[in-house]
Amino acid sequence: MPNLDGKLKPHQLGTAKGQKYGTQATEESRDKRWLFDTGGNISILSKSNADHFELTTPTRYPETWPDPKLAGQPFPGPGPMEIPSGAAGGGIPIRHGVRMCFAVESADGTTQKEVCCDLPVAVADVDYDTIGNDQLKLVGAKILWDPVVGSGSLRERDGGGKPGNLGPSSAIKNSLKPFQKGKATGRKHGRSVFKIKNWMIDTATEFSCITKSNAKWFDLELVAASREGAGPGAAEKGYKEYRGITMHFEILGRDGKPKQVSCSLPVMVKRSGSDIIGMDQLRKVNAMIEWDPTSRTGNLIERPKKEDGTPAAPVQKLQPDRSVKLRRDRRIRVVRSSNDNIVGVAAGTASPNEFTIRGLRVGGPVDVTVSYVDGTSEVIKVLVERANKV
Repeated sequence: MPNLDGKLKPHQLGTAKGQKYGTQATEESRDKRWLFDTGGNISILSKSNADHFELTTPTRYPETWPDPKLAGQPFPGPGPMEIPSGAAGGGIPIRHGVRMCFAVESADGTTQKEVCCDLPVAVADVDYDTIGNDQLKLVGAKILWDPVVGSGSLRERDGGGKPGNLGPSSAIKNSLKPFQKGKATGRKHGRSVFKIKNWMIDTATEFSCITKSNAKWFDLELVAASREGAGPGAAEKGYKEYRGITMHFEILGRDGKPKQVSCSLPVMVKRSGSDIIGMDQLRKVNAMIEWDPTSRTGNLIERPKKEDGTPAAPVQKLQPDRSVKLRRDRRIRVVRSSNDNIVGVAAGTASPNEFTIRGLRVGGPVDVTVSYVDGTSEVIKVLVERANKV
């Protein structure tokens, strides 16, 4: 049961709860949906939302503080706690006193529950309130997000986490963000050049970014004067957009084997920080992300084949009282029919990779949605019709 949606970035309706002047204050985030940010170690509350609550300075530094030596240590004061200059925009205050509530589904995807976190948050002048890796780790959840169709899930962890093509930063020991080693290629003064990079995969960023220190190695062409900030915690707004660089990275193919992909979409150039693969690149190469911030493991995964940016929807024809057994190369979580009076479905009767579709009466087409344990899904249109008489 997908509980995330969005055009490119994952959102979910939820609530922010807390107190102001001793009175319980509850605000439904209908106008400010939570944005789930794999590129954020600390969750962010917008200033406009923070005004609803009585917030205080935390007594300890967050466990994901940019300086690992201070992480989890008592905050000496006096004065406000602020993220130091050069990290997440610099000078951003950290406050305590709001609970972020959102929905997480069970590990098998059959049920869903609300969870709430009261970790310290950054308060910033941003458009979206974001839930970062710190909150997901606290509630024991992972994120699965498909930017091609704009659907995904927050799901309970189902084990220790298996190593994949995503892992933690080698430079920041307490970071919960997903990284992958890859390379950037292009041209400089007419010659081919490449640079080994440690890409950070950011679900809260529509447009991929490179730093100025990386951009100087390539001849880049300006294609757009400005864009809005690349992410909710961006230090700058009005990034310039350039072409002339190709990002190379790895995804897990449909055959279960590593697959090298590349993308040459325009990128933003930012002052400092990580080089970012955004959701535009994943959509272009037809991939989705799975990330577990607790084990700091995950994968970029190749999606089912698509046409014009949408999954293919094959048509399966049946006769009344006839059934067909279909097999896939992935473990099936659940199968649903959009009209149980015309088409019946059953999954896992003989194998976790098989399901059965049965025609009950003439009609259709009926959408049968097959959801897999890896977070992907596909739609099959079923048409039930009588056999032609000869």
